[in-house]
Parts: sequence; C-alpha cells; structure tokens
Amino acid sequence: MSRCPSLIFTACLGDMHGKFDWAFTFDVIHDLPHPLKALNEIHKALKDGGWFVMGDVHSPGDRCAVAGDDGSMVLYGISTFLCLPASAAPDGALGPGAAWSVQEAQELIAQSNLTLQETVSNQPYFAFHVCRKVVSD
Repeated sequence: MSRCPSLIFTACLGDMHGKFDWAFTFDVIHDLPHPLKALNEIHKALKDGGWFVMGDVHSPGDRCAVAGDDGSMVLYGISTFLCLPASAAPDGALGPGAAWSVQEAQELIAQSNLTLQETVSNQPYFAFHVCRKVVSD
C-alpha cells in the first residue's frame, strides 16, 4: 500500500491503464459511493478486449416486491448498518447498498464504458455480471 497511500480507487490506477486482461470484484461495487466511476476506472485498466467480472449481492427484485422476503430483509438490515454509512456518506454519492437489484446493477453497467455480456446466478441473492471492454472500430 505504500504506492497507494489513499484508498481512493483512481489514485492507484494512474499508471495501470490498459495493463490487465481480466479484473474481478467480489462484494465490492455496492459499497462504493461512486460505483459508476469505479466501473469506468476498471474499464481504463483493462486491455482492449479485456474481461471484468463483478460478483455482487442483490435483492431478488424491485424493493417494493420483496416485502416479507427473509433474505431481502437480512440484506436491508446489513446494508443499513454496514454498506450505506460508507457508500452514501459523501456528497453526491449513489450508495446502492447490498439490497440493490440485478436490474439496477445491469443499468449501472450500461451507463459505464463496459459492455455486459452475461449475468449468471444460481441463487436469489448473488450474481456474477460478466463484462467486456469492447474495442470499437
């Protein structure tokens, strides 16, 4: 960490642009105050044609549609005390928290420079979003 004294994501990537074939995050993006900025920085770090896999927790549907779902209630509880205080604190923060839906994550990816290839999930509270840095002609 001596090269990255700050925990600000972009501070560590200055000389890393186009250096990685593959990047992976696990249970991270929903905790970030500015997840779109992070996705765009990951895009910069990838080589042309590089892959990014975002593994993240999700509520299984629209926030109103999951009322009474035990797993979603746990996500909301955890998110209220752990995720949201960090991710929603800075001014202008998105703060999605652990209870964001797969659809919300896909919408965020669509806003980024990454191209969603596939979302894979075999359980209701976690998904892997497989993305690529597409090279335009």
